[in-house]
Amino acid sequence: MFQRLREKLIDQDWVGVSVELLIVVVGIFLGLQASAWYEDRRELALSDEYLERLRTEFTEIKAEIDGAIDTHQKIIDGLQRLQVVLNSGPMSDADIAAIEFGLMNVLNMDTGGGVSATYQEILTSGQLRLISNKQLISALAEYQEHVDNAKHFFADFRRMQMQYERDFNRQLTFGEPERFEPRGFQVPFVVDYDMEAMRNDADFRQALVRMMTFQIYFQAAHWQTARAAQVVSAELDNP
Repeated sequence: MFQRLREKLIDQDWVGVSVELLIVVVGIFLGLQASAWYEDRRELALSDEYLERLRTEFTEIKAEIDGAIDTHQKIIDGLQRLQVVLNSGPMSDADIAAIEFGLMNVLNMDTGGGVSATYQEILTSGQLRLISNKQLISALAEYQEHVDNAKHFFADFRRMQMQYERDFNRQLTFGEPERFEPRGFQVPFVVDYDMEAMRNDADFRQALVRMMTFQIYFQAAHWQTARAAQVVSAELDNP
């Protein structure tokens, strides 16, 4: 092509030169259009992939948070039953199971749903522009803020919880840690406890109230994160 263009320039064939230049320009234009079309298709496919990964991820995240909420509720129920038994005396088999679950798990902090790996990948790769739903972007950012705040919240209250750990554990005897399913964290197994000693130990009774309060706070933090995750899921389902 360039050889023909050179020859036409030498021959001063301006019509031929114009035709050859037009062919070059059209070729470049079509090449750019094809490249732009390919890039648009690639970004559309990547956007769809991100959205599908986010849907799967937040389904799992919501399940994890729901599991954490349920775990904390079972602990709260067990500690409340223990408080009732210490005040009134009689204890049923159902009370025993609930109380022992609470005693065994009260010092464990289930953090529930965590960071969205897909959202972090989108941010670090600079691909946030591929998410066209602005409400979804806002919901993802708010969810991440809840997760970050929860980390600090849990750490602060865990330190506060430890102040009462000695008084709470004084009347308990623990065995080797066992794996608690389905959450999967290690917990010490309570093998013995002295109900009468608990009843007469004012420091234990105070620690019991504090432990219930901390569990309620942990659960409340999970509820807030759950609501933020639900907003994300709703936007992901929004066409």
